[in-house]
Amino acid sequence: MTLSFEGADGLRALLQDKRRNAVLLGPGNGVGAATRANVLAALQMGVDDFDASVGGLGGCPYAPGASGNIATEELVHMVEDMGVATGVNLAAMIEAAAQAERIVGRELPSQVLRAGPRTQTIPA
Repeated sequence: MTLSFEGADGLRALLQDKRRNAVLLGPGNGVGAATRANVLAALQMGVDDFDASVGGLGGCPYAPGASGNIATEELVHMVEDMGVATGVNLAAMIEAAAQAERIVGRELPSQVLRAGPRTQTIPA
């Protein structure tokens, strides 16, 4: 398991260790940019399977105080923006995150849930 605070260089070293055969990315630990950097580093090294959760729900028993995983909709948005097809309906994923937020009764950490996808514009 690699946590976001390990950093992209640490993740690359882990992936280069041939004795490792599985990598789990996340949780976000409240450091979303570090998690996204880890995703990018892993993508560049051929990893194509990532752990995420709707709205960024979750936490981690190994990282006390961890806010949750990278939000699925943030991960989908990021990689699709890079030209990687996911087959995931981003609008439906954002709606699922909004529903999860209503169910748990608190704001979830997903920034894509707050702002919408980059391609969404507001009329002037």
